[in-house]
Amino acid sequence: VCGLHMRGFQLEKQMNECFAEFVREDKTASKYKLIKFTDKIEKPGLIKVNNGGTSIDIEIWSMPNEMIGKFVQNVHHPLAIGEIELQDGSNIYGFVCEGYAAEFSEDITKEGGWKNYKRAQ
Repeated sequence: VCGLHMRGFQLEKQMNECFAEFVREDKTASKYKLIKFTDKIEKPGLIKVNNGGTSIDIEIWSMPNEMIGKFVQNVHHPLAIGEIELQDGSNIYGFVCEGYAAEFSEDITKEGGWKNYKRAQ
């Protein structure tokens, strides 16, 4: 996760309701941009790019397979669940954002992650 589902943020409760367990903090490969958009509330989106990306701070959680369907029902566009490449070259599934969202969003990539962005406000 890279935003509101992280520890200490308002949607962490959805992770807990689905019996997800925090595993570790990590970073994406240097192929991503982080945007901020508003959909009822302010939230980030992780977009994979060909140029101009950087490594973004994320949290890795483990969720039981039988809870994934329930969890995904709460994910709405432009967010989706997709494959994310980590800094070490491995891939995991997590929150990604459709590229079109960048057209109406603020680019906050330079902050390196949602926690950094929120601390800087």
